[in-house]
Amino acid sequence: MRKKGREWLMLAALVLAACSNASTVNTIVIEVKDTGYTPALLEVPAGEAVKLTLKNTGTQAHELGIQDIALLTSGGSMSGMAGMSGSMDNMNEPLQLHIVTATGTQNTLEFTPTKPDRYVFFCPVPGHTELGTLMVKGSR
Repeated sequence: MRKKGREWLMLAALVLAACSNASTVNTIVIEVKDTGYTPALLEVPAGEAVKLTLKNTGTQAHELGIQDIALLTSGGSMSGMAGMSGSMDNMNEPLQLHIVTATGTQNTLEFTPTKPDRYVFFCPVPGHTELGTLMVKGSR
């Protein structure tokens, strides 16, 4: 019985060690209304994963896009692209990060910014003026 107890203790120690080495995920929720983003200023450290959720409490569909950002990884769901009107066709540069939300919904995108800098995010829907800033700071 003592041997099994030691095996469980060793297993628990391994699990705890693995959890302590897990990378940090910065979770951010941005609310978008027809008048803008809240918060409009975000700060995250370079090299750490970001889980960004766009929650639409406005009266129409809204989006959040960043054209030029240095990324390690990006991901998300193509289901968030449903209902897109092709509003990006007139843009000079494609969006590297992009989230689409219908009224009363939310969508999440995960990414890891790699380069400290100031990045502007905006709603690319024609006629929309929502703007914000993502400050990527040097690693901790």
